[in-house]
Amino acid sequence: IERSHIKPMAPFEPEGIKPNSPIRYKYNSGNKEEAYPLKNTFYAEDGSALDIADQVYDEETGEWVVSLTGTLKTIGGNSFKEPGSDIEYIKVDNDGESVKVDNFAFYNCTADKLIIQGNIDEVGKSAFAGSTITELNVDGDVTTIKNDAGINSNIEHINITGSVELIYEQAFNGCSKLK
Repeated sequence: IERSHIKPMAPFEPEGIKPNSPIRYKYNSGNKEEAYPLKNTFYAEDGSALDIADQVYDEETGEWVVSLTGTLKTIGGNSFKEPGSDIEYIKVDNDGESVKVDNFAFYNCTADKLIIQGNIDEVGKSAFAGSTITELNVDGDVTTIKNDAGINSNIEHINITGSVELIYEQAFNGCSKLK
Protein backbone atom coordinates (compact mmCIF):
# COMPACT_ATOMS: atom_id res chain seq x y z
CA ILE A 1 0.00 0.00 0.00
CA GLU A 2 1.40 3.30 -1.06
CA ARG A 3 0.59 6.47 0.73
CA SER A 4 -0.83 9.22 -1.51
CA HIS A 5 -0.26 12.89 -1.04
CA ILE A 6 -3.01 15.39 -1.44
CA LYS A 7 -1.85 18.36 -3.42
CA PRO A 8 -3.75 21.59 -3.18
CA MET A 9 -5.55 22.55 -6.39
CA ALA A 10 -5.72 26.00 -7.84
CA PRO A 11 -8.85 27.79 -6.65
CA PHE A 12 -11.84 27.07 -8.86
CA GLU A 13 -13.52 30.10 -10.32
CA PRO A 14 -16.72 29.38 -12.24
CA GLU A 15 -17.00 30.97 -15.66
CA GLY A 16 -19.39 33.88 -15.69
CA ILE A 17 -22.82 33.39 -17.20
CA LYS A 18 -23.03 35.03 -20.60
CA PRO A 19 -26.35 36.80 -21.03
CA ASN A 20 -28.28 35.44 -24.00
CA SER A 21 -29.94 38.72 -24.85
CA PRO A 22 -28.59 41.58 -22.77
CA ILE A 23 -30.43 44.87 -22.68
CA ARG A 24 -28.45 47.76 -21.25
CA TYR A 25 -29.67 51.01 -19.76
CA LYS A 26 -27.68 54.07 -18.94
CA TYR A 27 -29.36 56.26 -16.38
CA ASN A 28 -28.71 59.93 -15.85
CA SER A 29 -29.44 59.63 -12.15
CA GLY A 30 -27.80 57.28 -9.69
CA ASN A 31 -31.12 56.16 -8.22
CA LYS A 32 -30.83 52.38 -8.50
CA GLU A 33 -34.18 51.77 -6.79
CA GLU A 34 -36.05 53.04 -9.87
CA ALA A 35 -34.01 51.08 -12.38
CA TYR A 36 -36.41 48.28 -13.29
CA PRO A 37 -38.89 49.57 -15.87
CA LEU A 38 -39.31 46.28 -17.75
CA LYS A 39 -42.77 44.80 -18.04
CA ASN A 40 -41.38 41.34 -18.96
CA THR A 41 -42.88 41.25 -22.43
CA PHE A 42 -40.01 39.64 -24.30
CA TYR A 43 -40.57 36.55 -26.44
CA ALA A 44 -38.52 33.66 -27.82
CA GLU A 45 -38.83 32.29 -31.35
CA ASP A 46 -41.55 29.83 -30.30
CA GLY A 47 -43.65 32.65 -28.82
CA SER A 48 -42.97 31.75 -25.20
CA ALA A 49 -42.30 34.63 -22.82
CA LEU A 50 -38.71 35.08 -21.69
CA ASP A 51 -38.06 35.67 -18.03
CA ILE A 52 -35.60 38.24 -16.82
CA ALA A 53 -32.65 36.17 -15.64
CA ASP A 54 -30.71 38.97 -14.00
CA GLN A 55 -30.60 42.72 -13.45
CA VAL A 56 -27.14 43.93 -12.55
CA TYR A 57 -25.76 47.42 -12.05
CA ASP A 58 -22.33 47.69 -13.69
CA GLU A 59 -20.38 50.09 -11.46
CA GLU A 60 -17.63 50.50 -14.07
CA THR A 61 -19.91 51.67 -16.89
CA GLY A 62 -22.71 53.06 -14.73
CA GLU A 63 -25.26 50.98 -16.64
CA TRP A 64 -27.96 48.52 -15.73
CA VAL A 65 -27.63 45.24 -17.60
CA VAL A 66 -30.72 43.06 -17.91
CA SER A 67 -30.26 39.55 -19.27
CA LEU A 68 -33.03 37.25 -20.43
CA THR A 69 -33.39 33.47 -20.17
CA GLY A 70 -33.30 32.76 -23.92
CA THR A 71 -32.69 34.26 -27.33
CA LEU A 72 -34.78 37.36 -27.85
CA LYS A 73 -37.05 37.26 -30.91
CA THR A 74 -39.72 39.86 -30.05
CA ILE A 75 -39.81 42.99 -27.93
CA GLY A 76 -43.47 42.95 -26.92
CA GLY A 77 -45.93 45.80 -26.54
CA ASN A 78 -45.37 48.22 -23.64
CA SER A 79 -42.02 46.62 -22.78
CA PHE A 80 -40.40 49.99 -22.20
CA LYS A 81 -43.37 52.08 -21.08
CA GLU A 82 -42.14 53.70 -17.89
CA PRO A 83 -42.53 56.96 -16.01
CA GLY A 84 -39.74 59.44 -15.44
CA SER A 85 -36.99 60.65 -17.73
CA ASP A 86 -33.81 59.28 -16.22
CA ILE A 87 -32.89 56.72 -18.91
CA GLU A 88 -30.16 57.97 -21.21
CA TYR A 89 -30.22 55.04 -23.62
CA ILE A 90 -31.43 51.50 -24.20
CA LYS A 91 -29.13 49.10 -26.04
CA VAL A 92 -30.32 45.72 -27.30
CA ASP A 93 -27.55 43.32 -28.35
CA ASN A 94 -29.04 40.09 -29.65
CA ASP A 95 -25.81 38.36 -30.75
CA GLY A 96 -26.56 39.11 -34.40
CA GLU A 97 -30.01 37.49 -34.32
CA SER A 98 -33.01 39.27 -35.86
CA VAL A 99 -35.60 40.76 -33.56
CA LYS A 100 -39.17 42.02 -34.05
CA VAL A 101 -40.20 45.28 -32.39
CA ASP A 102 -43.87 44.71 -31.61
CA ASN A 103 -46.72 47.23 -31.72
CA PHE A 104 -46.36 49.75 -28.85
CA ALA A 105 -43.00 48.21 -27.73
CA PHE A 106 -41.54 51.63 -26.86
CA TYR A 107 -44.87 53.43 -26.39
CA ASN A 108 -44.34 56.51 -24.20
CA CYS A 109 -40.76 55.35 -23.50
CA THR A 110 -38.76 58.11 -21.81
CA ALA A 111 -35.28 57.07 -22.99
CA ASP A 112 -33.22 59.50 -25.08
CA LYS A 113 -31.60 56.98 -27.44
CA LEU A 114 -32.29 53.44 -28.67
CA ILE A 115 -29.51 51.24 -30.06
CA ILE A 116 -30.32 47.87 -31.61
CA GLN A 117 -27.32 45.77 -32.61
CA GLY A 118 -28.57 43.32 -35.20
CA ASN A 119 -31.32 43.06 -37.79
CA ILE A 120 -34.94 44.00 -37.25
CA ASP A 121 -37.58 41.88 -38.95
CA GLU A 122 -40.40 44.33 -38.34
CA VAL A 123 -41.09 47.57 -36.51
CA GLY A 124 -44.77 47.40 -35.57
CA LYS A 125 -47.50 50.02 -35.55
CA SER A 126 -47.02 52.73 -32.92
CA ALA A 127 -43.78 51.06 -31.77
CA PHE A 128 -42.36 54.45 -30.75
CA ALA A 129 -45.64 56.37 -30.35
CA GLY A 130 -45.35 59.24 -27.92
CA SER A 131 -41.78 58.32 -26.91
CA THR A 132 -39.06 60.81 -26.04
CA ILE A 133 -36.48 58.80 -28.03
CA THR A 134 -34.63 61.33 -30.19
CA GLU A 135 -32.14 58.97 -31.81
CA LEU A 136 -32.73 55.48 -33.24
CA ASN A 137 -29.63 53.49 -34.27
CA VAL A 138 -29.91 50.08 -35.94
CA ASP A 139 -26.68 48.24 -36.64
CA GLY A 140 -28.10 45.94 -39.30
CA ASP A 141 -30.94 45.57 -41.80
CA VAL A 142 -34.60 46.44 -41.32
CA THR A 143 -37.19 44.46 -43.25
CA THR A 144 -40.37 46.48 -42.55
CA ILE A 145 -41.38 49.66 -40.73
CA LYS A 146 -45.17 49.70 -40.31
CA ASN A 147 -47.41 52.77 -40.60
CA ASP A 148 -47.53 55.04 -37.55
CA ALA A 149 -44.42 53.32 -36.12
CA GLY A 150 -43.14 56.63 -34.79
CA ILE A 151 -46.39 58.59 -34.58
CA ASN A 152 -46.08 61.74 -32.47
CA SER A 153 -42.66 60.73 -31.13
CA ASN A 154 -39.62 62.95 -30.61
CA ILE A 155 -37.42 61.05 -33.09
CA GLU A 156 -34.94 63.46 -34.69
CA HIS A 157 -32.37 61.07 -36.20
CA ILE A 158 -32.64 57.55 -37.61
CA ASN A 159 -29.39 55.76 -38.44
CA ILE A 160 -29.61 52.33 -40.10
CA THR A 161 -26.28 50.81 -41.21
CA GLY A 162 -27.89 48.13 -43.40
CA SER A 163 -30.72 48.16 -45.89
CA VAL A 164 -34.43 48.85 -45.43
CA GLU A 165 -36.86 46.88 -47.58
CA LEU A 166 -40.19 48.60 -46.89
CA ILE A 167 -41.36 51.71 -45.05
CA TYR A 168 -45.14 52.03 -44.90
CA GLU A 169 -46.89 55.32 -45.61
CA GLN A 170 -46.98 57.71 -42.67
CA ALA A 171 -44.56 55.55 -40.69
CA PHE A 172 -43.29 58.65 -38.94
CA ASN A 173 -46.52 60.65 -39.01
CA GLY A 174 -46.41 63.55 -36.55
CA CYS A 175 -42.63 63.39 -36.06
CA SER A 176 -42.11 67.10 -36.51
CA LYS A 177 -38.49 66.95 -35.30
CA LEU A 178 -37.35 64.24 -37.75
CA LYS A 179 -34.55 65.53 -40.00
